[in-house]
Amino acid sequence: MAYERADFILKLLRAIRADITTIRERQEELILRVSRLEREVAHLHADFPTISPRIDNLDRRVEQIERRLELVNENAG
Repeated sequence: MAYERADFILKLLRAIRADITTIRERQEELILRVSRLEREVAHLHADFPTISPRIDNLDRRVEQIERRLELVNENAG
């Protein structure tokens, strides 16, 4: 009887150990993924200052084209 209990407990402990191993592996994977996301967001923030003036420049150029083609009423402002 004592042997059966010990065997049962040993099986439970092995199952718990396997679950913990799986959880640790998954946690490490998630940490790597979050780190990658943080780097990508940092790159995006670094790109914003260079993108914004380019967009402003495109906006001005489109307005010039619209005026030349008389697609906009200049009095509408």
